[in-house]
Amino acid sequence: MSPSSRASASVEGAPSQASAAAPSWVHYAWPVRIAGDADAVEAATRQWVVDRGLALASHARARFDRVQVGLLVACTYPDVSHADRRLAADFLAWVFLQDDRLDEARDGHDAGAVADVFRGYLDVVGGRPARPGEPNNVRVLDELATRLRARASDVWMDRFRESLRGFWLDGVVVETAYRQRGVVPTRAEYLAQRVEAIGVLQVLDLAELFRGTPLPPEIRHDESHEALRDAAARIIACANDLYSYDKERRAGDPNNLVTVLVQHEGMTLEQALDEVVRVHDEEVVVLESLAAGALRRFPQHHVAVAGWIEDVRAWIVGALEWTERAARYASGRELLGETRRRSSRPAGRASR
Repeated sequence: MSPSSRASASVEGAPSQASAAAPSWVHYAWPVRIAGDADAVEAATRQWVVDRGLALASHARARFDRVQVGLLVACTYPDVSHADRRLAADFLAWVFLQDDRLDEARDGHDAGAVADVFRGYLDVVGGRPARPGEPNNVRVLDELATRLRARASDVWMDRFRESLRGFWLDGVVVETAYRQRGVVPTRAEYLAQRVEAIGVLQVLDLAELFRGTPLPPEIRHDESHEALRDAAARIIACANDLYSYDKERRAGDPNNLVTVLVQHEGMTLEQALDEVVRVHDEEVVVLESLAAGALRRFPQHHVAVAGWIEDVRAWIVGALEWTERAARYASGRELLGETRRRSSRPAGRASR
């Protein structure tokens, strides 16, 4: 593997965090830049979660604390304002806690019931106020949507809602159906749903909002725009599957590419891990080809396209950095380390 370039950056005068030197199965040629306010954002969002009554039980708070959402937004939105990182952290906190809430609910593994819940959420994001008697997390989602609408255009809100629709209905609901039936999807089935279920497209929408300058319509409507976003989602999904495999294996969750390859293609664990790295690396090549093509086709919008590509890369490399640091993935890091020590086969190369 080529070594990852791990730079750090100071944002708004705050000291940057040094990057962790943990070994990784995947690397990128792009630098890691981490905003210096991760601890401040973490503390503020934890208090926001408590104030909004989103994690009243001690076990729920402990599980949420392991996410380290302040670190996540510091790694993935390194160049935006502190206020924007706070907004992103609150939104992502709501998403993580919503996932946990469904896991614990009696109907949390009923795909039809989950879909009904998500359709209600989409109505709220679309502008319907939370109704009296609805669960508290619906009221908090209404608050988040109001904060977004205060600074976003109607066009952006519609795109954001569509990204959430894909995430919830085409991604999470489909995953829930596989869990409900106790069935491991095939590789093709899994990769198709995972682009949505990884939840990357809406956070890339947020990156565009935070940049402050919308992409020109001819870029947004170009086929490379969706293709590049999908490639980024697949890259982040593959990396996430490597580190979340141990947690999901212990939970009996069939929605992991490593599980898919072991179950349907007869691979050993070591072979499956290497194959996930290979798929990941192919997608990196695809993404870089799409990025270069977009820069060539729109020279008149070079600054806008380059900024958009920079935001996408920041999310990819930042998500990996967070995964290698956050307590949420500690067992996955341990399993990967043990597997690497057992295997003499080198992992793939993301940079070519």
